[in-house]
Amino acid sequence: IADDPSSEEYKPKGNADYDGPAQHCPICQRELRRRDKKSGDGYFWYCTGWNEKPPCSFSCGDKAGLPDFPAIHKDNCSKCGSVMTVKSGTSSSGNTWTKEECTKDNCKHVDWL
Repeated sequence: IADDPSSEEYKPKGNADYDGPAQHCPICQRELRRRDKKSGDGYFWYCTGWNEKPPCSFSCGDKAGLPDFPAIHKDNCSKCGSVMTVKSGTSSSGNTWTKEECTKDNCKHVDWL
């Protein structure tokens, strides 16, 4: 049963110590997988649709073993009409920033807020 994707106990191989229910991409609804960061200081989640048609490049951080989903903005991208995500952070100089980023691979339009 654990190898059957339709089973509640299904755990994709290589899912970095995650054994909970399947998590899904908020953009394309494909399954997310959890991976170790190359830096070795935590985990991140990525969409399994990165190598499919159409491709999806969604990824997000890990918070307490679950995806730390960014806010999905109500407005669509002004260039291509795709979904926008909202991201924020702090620069190395201590300034905070917020931006909307297009989720379409070949667009990547950014609006700084």
